[in-house]
Amino acid sequence: GDTYPHRETLKRFGCRWSKKRRAWYYIGQALPDAVQALLTPQNDAPCSDEEAEAILGVPLKLQPKPETPALFAVDDTVYARHELLTSDDVTVPTGAKGIVTKIYNRNPTHGWSYDVQFDEIGAGWFVEDELTSLEMPSNIRITKGTIIPEPDPIQIIKPAPDDAMRETIRQIKPKTIQSSPKTGLIRIPQQAVGELTGSIAGNVYCYGYATHDEIAVYVNMAGPRMAVEAIRAKFAKGEAVNLHRWDAPTLELTSGEGETGKYASYFHNIPSARLTSLILVHERVLEPNYGGKSTTFILEAHESQVIGQLKHHITELVNIPVFDDWSAYLWEAGRSAQLVRKARGEGGLNVYAVDLDIDAWTRIITGGLSEKIILLPVSRYNEIG
Repeated sequence: GDTYPHRETLKRFGCRWSKKRRAWYYIGQALPDAVQALLTPQNDAPCSDEEAEAILGVPLKLQPKPETPALFAVDDTVYARHELLTSDDVTVPTGAKGIVTKIYNRNPTHGWSYDVQFDEIGAGWFVEDELTSLEMPSNIRITKGTIIPEPDPIQIIKPAPDDAMRETIRQIKPKTIQSSPKTGLIRIPQQAVGELTGSIAGNVYCYGYATHDEIAVYVNMAGPRMAVEAIRAKFAKGEAVNLHRWDAPTLELTSGEGETGKYASYFHNIPSARLTSLILVHERVLEPNYGGKSTTFILEAHESQVIGQLKHHITELVNIPVFDDWSAYLWEAGRSAQLVRKARGEGGLNVYAVDLDIDAWTRIITGGLSEKIILLPVSRYNEIG
């Protein structure tokens, strides 16, 4: 029958779908109760429908609605509305052309279902809202409802004459990056700046912090284990922790109003000294959001590392190639355009806020190419062209 609405329940209780027989099956001596309930009509009503109608004075059974006709007919041409899978687990790309070969039952949520034979791909069983009669643009790919424009070849977009970004770009003079001779782990700067408090007993000292838009991005602390754990718990709950700075006013550190569980914890316990060191790093440092105009952060160990990490973020963000030779330019241009800014903090460790603005970074790249501040690598260009 029409099993589509119950497919998640069937999967959860161990049933499997047979592509060849186009039916669900279960291996075992007895069906699970939840599956059996789908097969056995339940009749535990306290009275019959006729008795209920007499008591309530209204009819219980609504008049059947006319059957909605199928959107497609056999031999109709259809196109994949988004990426699909055939019966043999072959990907059907967005906009693939196919022919309807068979019509099945109608599902109240998803409409009619069909067998479709896609050109040079294979056949599959699909529901109405996965298909369309309109031909799709060739440069669009849709995965799970998300529209992803396919990147076009590199285009150099010349800025408008009165564009402030153009003047910023023209003033950039990328410097040569000296690669760091250090390898392996690198010791980060730290310096005692004050004491952390927040309804705890014990002296917990802060050895560095960074904030952005009143949110604590990085906090380095050490003290008795129980006191440090208490501070960590307050950050995890989104509660405020006070930093009493020795040469400045008290500062309130928090993950943001209503924000909980936002930090990764890095512990180091020294039992002989009865000391526990803890570094908290905000999730925006470790899990940047490249899908919208958000902000991430870079902790600077040395110059080449921070510039290389910025290049990595931009590569993940924009829809055009980004080459290693452009790294120094991107760093200088990003700072000039205020897309890269040093976060507020103390303790010796520099933390930079990076705006993940795809339009602004694309403009910086195309503007740099237009002004010939950066160039396409000749060997890579020849391979493409």
